[in-house]
Amino acid sequence: MKPFIPEPNDWFNHFPSVPRLARQVHVALPCVGIDGSGWALKLLGANFHCNNVYDLERRYQKYLETYMESAEPPRLGSDNGDVLKVKLSEWERPVHLLLAGPPCPPWAGNGNHKGAEDQRAEVFLRIVNVVGSLAKCGELQAVVLENVKGILHKQKGQTESFMDKLVSCLKAEIPEFLWDVSLLKAKDYLLPQDRTRVFLRGIRSGAARFWVQKFERIFVPGIPSVNRGSLTSCMQKNLKDAQGQLKELFANGDLEESDIVCFPLDRADGKCYKRQICKNKVPTLTTSNSYLFVSDMNFSKPDHERDFFRFLLPQERFTLQGFPAFISSSFNSQALQIKAAGNAYPVPLIAAAVAGLLEKIGPDDLPRVDKALEDQPALRLRLEEAISVRKRKTAKHAPKKDDAEKTVDQTVTGHQRPLKRPASASSTTVVKNLEKPRFKDAWRLNGFLSSSSSSS
Repeated sequence: MKPFIPEPNDWFNHFPSVPRLARQVHVALPCVGIDGSGWALKLLGANFHCNNVYDLERRYQKYLETYMESAEPPRLGSDNGDVLKVKLSEWERPVHLLLAGPPCPPWAGNGNHKGAEDQRAEVFLRIVNVVGSLAKCGELQAVVLENVKGILHKQKGQTESFMDKLVSCLKAEIPEFLWDVSLLKAKDYLLPQDRTRVFLRGIRSGAARFWVQKFERIFVPGIPSVNRGSLTSCMQKNLKDAQGQLKELFANGDLEESDIVCFPLDRADGKCYKRQICKNKVPTLTTSNSYLFVSDMNFSKPDHERDFFRFLLPQERFTLQGFPAFISSSFNSQALQIKAAGNAYPVPLIAAAVAGLLEKIGPDDLPRVDKALEDQPALRLRLEEAISVRKRKTAKHAPKKDDAEKTVDQTVTGHQRPLKRPASASSTTVVKNLEKPRFKDAWRLNGFLSSSSSSS
């Protein structure tokens, strides 16, 4: 018998209803991932149709064909799904709204910190150039580009961040649009995890904060506790050390009996990475943190009698990103489930970023444009000059992949067999729920409020 999987994500009940436009909004979705944008638009009640669906991950095929409606089948894989290989004349038309999450490794905290000099940043720049062409022909009405908060940081030796330079270029070359950068946190939108994302938003000229979701509602109930004997020797030691630290934090009043904590079990004392203990939430979900462990504070009970003493399930990762848990069955391996959930942008965050834009688009603001797209050389050259993008020679060897993804053999029955992996990390830090954000510099669209990156 399959366990009951909670579906607590009712955040869409708290967003303003968007107007139903007389005609469908055609939404381009390059770098679609697992279509967090589509889920957000559906739950907002938007009248839309997808096109220009691209992604490098071919294994998302079954999932995307099942859950999204597009004019053309999704174009996936390194041959068909690479937007760098798509000519401007090949983009499906019309495009009224463009939503994308270009690759984040150039600015990610665990990336190579090369910023625009990273070859993967070319995808971001290509999409920006397409945005310029769509905007100039009068067709595009709004755009949202999502990325990590590292894109707001200055690279070594630079006086401005990539985002600062980008916004300056956009304001100068696409003055037809109003441009804004927003920093949104998952924990402010009923998703108890440490995930913060930056949204570049533009709308042709012419959020609300929610309470914090109860953490225990996210989890599948009745999953047996992990058998310590099934863990590697390193993980057994890490678990023992972590439990000792939890007891110390409990004795000091930093944790309470009702709390549930989550921490990575592949992090150990004395190593280069810190073990982050999250109280009543999980850390930022990535494609590689497969060993997140969930524990209650009932230390007096034997392991098998505790409510939570196990690894985080893949199904729960989707719930923590704002997706329905049942979509996990569309991915044929646990490794792909973890990758898909970690790669996704949280559904309510993209809803928060786009809802105000949709409110501003009136019923008569969707033009029928027959004009062919034209390249915008002024925008392209200005971007290259401002961001110092050098012409790169073709690499003789394929770029090294980021830290190899690690998986854990765990099932919904609770039998969990972790793969061997060296321990890492050191001291423990308790991450408490943050104070309410202060909206110093906010961008208001018809009463829709979201925090600005200028206060980050």
